[in-house]
Amino acid sequence: MRYRDRLRYLILTVLLCVYLLTGTLLIACSFTAQLSRETEAAQSEHRMVLYSLLAVGRGAEEARVDLLLGQAAQTLAQDGRGLCLYDAAQETVLYHTGQALPRDEWLLSEPTTARQAVSVCRTAPGRYAVRTGGAFALGERTIYVECIRDISAVYAARSVLLRIFAAALPVVVLVGLAAASLLARGLTRPLTELADAARRLAAGELDSRAPVSDTSELNQLAGDFNKMAEQLQGNIAALQDSVRRQEDFIASFAHELRTPLTSLIGYADLLRSQSLTDETRQTAAQYIFTEGKRLENLSVKLLDLIVLDKQKLARVPCRMARLIADAGGVMHPLLREQNISLVCRPDDTVWPVDPDLVKTLLINLIDNARKAMPEGGLIALKCDRTDDGLRILVRDTGRGIPPEELPRLTEAFYRVDKARARAQGGVGLGLTLCARIAALHGGTISIASTPGQGTTVTVLLGKEDAA
Repeated sequence: MRYRDRLRYLILTVLLCVYLLTGTLLIACSFTAQLSRETEAAQSEHRMVLYSLLAVGRGAEEARVDLLLGQAAQTLAQDGRGLCLYDAAQETVLYHTGQALPRDEWLLSEPTTARQAVSVCRTAPGRYAVRTGGAFALGERTIYVECIRDISAVYAARSVLLRIFAAALPVVVLVGLAAASLLARGLTRPLTELADAARRLAAGELDSRAPVSDTSELNQLAGDFNKMAEQLQGNIAALQDSVRRQEDFIASFAHELRTPLTSLIGYADLLRSQSLTDETRQTAAQYIFTEGKRLENLSVKLLDLIVLDKQKLARVPCRMARLIADAGGVMHPLLREQNISLVCRPDDTVWPVDPDLVKTLLINLIDNARKAMPEGGLIALKCDRTDDGLRILVRDTGRGIPPEELPRLTEAFYRVDKARARAQGGVGLGLTLCARIAALHGGTISIASTPGQGTTVTVLLGKEDAA
């Protein structure tokens, strides 16, 4: 059975229990109150009858007492009440309406003036009355008096209420069932919506969310579900992006291998299968050497990336001017061949870094700037301390980079000008390696460029406790 159905029947059961209990209690209280009023009224009437008969008997002659009492009783009985007079000592009936009762059926078996007895009894099928009994002294005689007050209307009223109560029960059940259905639907709507959202999420609709309308516990649960769904969507998006990057990496790696291998195989086959002139043989050997160096460069860069992912960084205080000078010295021959000037303006900052990695970072940035320039040009390298860490700026006067290409520059194997980069021996891993080195130092790398004017690469290395 569904939770909504169980809740509906539970609400209906509680409603019926409340209706039955409340209705029964109200009818019982009403009946008891009316019966109590009728009983008190019967006792008051009985005392009035006793006083009236006592007044008549005291002022009468002895010989006419019984006659006068009977006449007075007859007068009092004209109001509709039942009345019986007995001489308690002689056990004789002085007056009665209806049937006279034998001595053993009197309410007071030993009548005295100090007591009054009351009893509710059934006089006939569907008929009920209140009997009150008491006595008064008239000389040496004790006169016993019983009054009978009909209270059938009280029982009839209770029967009517019970019939109305029973007749209203089906209506209460139908109305209660409708109300319970609406209430159960309202209470379980957040659960239903949450279940629908969960099913859609399980079916692959990652943007599925459960509506949240208020601050109740169920809506708080829906809010928590939405937070979980957002986190799950983000994680899946990250996984999908990671898978895409891996696929791109593998595709790019396969492409990078295919071109030099094709050249190597072709020129090797040429050397193997034909007789060549010295000049042709030299040209083929040069191509084989060049493509082999490119494969070697590719393998070194990939190895560096793998090592960086597993390497535990050991930072030591280093004078940055010395590292920059060393990197510039390594690149000086290549820069001189292309008539490119390198201007370094480091300050005397000492900063905790891994010197080998930072030197690799600097060489890659200078080399990328070199490849972006035609013959001649200027590369400016600046290093200084900021509030956020150590800042390294590498600015060139090269061709620049289109704005739409900037976000992808740190992706593995990505190159803006693939033909020119490949001709210069690039494999598209330099900036990827630089980004990994900066991240290991708790820093970031950013690139700003204007086509035709040049590019500025900013590397920010974090403090040691932030790495």
